[in-house]
Amino acid sequence: MEGNPEFDVLIIGAGIIGCFIARELSLFDLRIGVIEKASYVCNGQTKANGGIIHGGHDPKPGSLKATLNIEGNRAFPALCKSLGVMYNPTGIYVIAFDGGDAKTLEGLLDKGLKNGVEGLSIVDSKEVRVSEPSISEAAVAALSIPSGGIVDVVRLTIALADHAAVNGAKFIFDTEVTGLVKKGTRVVGVESNRGRFSCEYLVNCAGVHADSIMEMAGMDGFKILPRKGEYYILDKALGGIVSRPCFQVPNPHGKGFVVFPTTQGNAIIGGDSVPVGDREDTSTTEQGFLLVQKSVQRLVPKVIDGDSIITGFSGIRATSSTGDFVIDAPCAAEGLLNVAGIASPGLSASPAIAALAVSKLEGMGLALKTGAKKTREYRLPPLFRDCGGEERGELLKRDPGHGRIVCRCEGITEGDIAGAVRAPLPALTLDAVKFRTCAGTGRCQGAFDLARILRILEREGGPLPPDLKKNDAGSRVILSRTRR
Repeated sequence: MEGNPEFDVLIIGAGIIGCFIARELSLFDLRIGVIEKASYVCNGQTKANGGIIHGGHDPKPGSLKATLNIEGNRAFPALCKSLGVMYNPTGIYVIAFDGGDAKTLEGLLDKGLKNGVEGLSIVDSKEVRVSEPSISEAAVAALSIPSGGIVDVVRLTIALADHAAVNGAKFIFDTEVTGLVKKGTRVVGVESNRGRFSCEYLVNCAGVHADSIMEMAGMDGFKILPRKGEYYILDKALGGIVSRPCFQVPNPHGKGFVVFPTTQGNAIIGGDSVPVGDREDTSTTEQGFLLVQKSVQRLVPKVIDGDSIITGFSGIRATSSTGDFVIDAPCAAEGLLNVAGIASPGLSASPAIAALAVSKLEGMGLALKTGAKKTREYRLPPLFRDCGGEERGELLKRDPGHGRIVCRCEGITEGDIAGAVRAPLPALTLDAVKFRTCAGTGRCQGAFDLARILRILEREGGPLPPDLKKNDAGSRVILSRTRR
């Protein structure tokens, strides 16, 4: 490991936190690397995040969660506008159904006021029903959090990663860290299934595996206690069932069951929180669906059956044994910064988490020299469906493929797909195309899109069947070509 390292900063994990930190660091004159075991960004905990931006009423006052939630929440409107990402300041309701729930709301109000959340109030059942007509008549009150909202979390992560890549950050996909390289007490690189990568500073954003990375450094300061949550996406015919995230009062394991709108026009139901031993178990179950269905119907009596569901998904929350975010530089492993235990409200806090991580790295000795040739602003190219008439005309001039629809459910064009392949971080798997464009996320779940997308990928120089993958290794879409 003598000589100059390959990277000034190497980040493990390309979720929302890793990409946010990479983007912030890429504005300086630094060599940044992001190493990710999956085939593309936001393939882990971030992919299963619904996109709710919390106001900050729930975290324990004085905790990192509370402080960074408030700071991050305030940054989202301007952040998303600058990146060209959809953000909707919907507000949030936490709904009470009896006297005990109402007392809980009072406690949440007090906690939120101590945390500095603005505009909090408890509204009566009449106001709840006027604002949200689908909510059960059994509701007696709600905590109103006007600073809450919803964001397109997947395209936000992609925008951050693109911006970092435009500024020279190197993303290394399909690469799993198998060990750390140390020189004395200092971490100077990682071992992986694709060889060794050296660095001056290592940032551990490995999500549910963050404690494993720390253990590779010979430490055991915290444990990740994984919890699985199941969610179900409703058909767009039910997309307006609520206009804001509507939660039941929280329980000891999470913020409670919820029904909420998305930036894509659907609604999502879910919110169970079950301890799991397998950190890769993102299966959904009949038992989980029935629990979600029963619990959410307390909020919204409208019958939500299997025909209402487009698809289900689950995610593993990287809950820390400390009960708080872990953002620290352990003395026993110089050069290592842990950014771990980033469960809810991790997305809401992400701008502030990234800023704190950069500050911590500077305190560890990283020189933050302004990069004169760095791109300070970056906007994710819009999807054709989201543009107005004049902008659509300009897009059609640049790429006539925008005149041909590929994904009928979501209105995604051939030009959108081609643009995803040509992006700063090219989409070279079917899931990467889906993440960038929303193609395949509608009612048909890609059944009518696949053949068209395959042809576009082939035309644009992407991987050809049988090398084309749905996502990670072992997920080939086509096993072999047939003879004509």
